[in-house]
Amino acid sequence: MKALAAAYEERSNQDGKADDQVEDLYRAAELYGGAFEYEKSLAIFDQIVSRFPEHKRAADALFQKGFIYNNRIGDTASARAAYSTFIRKYPEDPLAHDAQIEIDRLGIPTEQWLQKFTGEDSTAEKNPN
Repeated sequence: MKALAAAYEERSNQDGKADDQVEDLYRAAELYGGAFEYEKSLAIFDQIVSRFPEHKRAADALFQKGFIYNNRIGDTASARAAYSTFIRKYPEDPLAHDAQIEIDRLGIPTEQWLQKFTGEDSTAEKNPN
């Protein structure tokens, strides 16, 4: 997986259309993330955001940074910063609402978050009758 990610990253540096470069970078970032190379994934998502800020994938890349920081690395401060930047830069993006939800639930265990909305303790045994 790392070799394929490196190949996509290398191909993105060759002359070509911006859309192709962005797609290659995005694939590389996803593959590095899948190989637990989160720092490399984050660095590539940063490249997308800085080099192609108007491209649709730039918003996706910024959202993914928040996701990685929160759900893979456990760095809630960096996750909050990424999600907040996402909302500020892309307030009309369909993921802006999701980014706000992610900010609201930073540091809250999933079980507790679900209980807030269902009113049920999801760890309690259910009565089958």
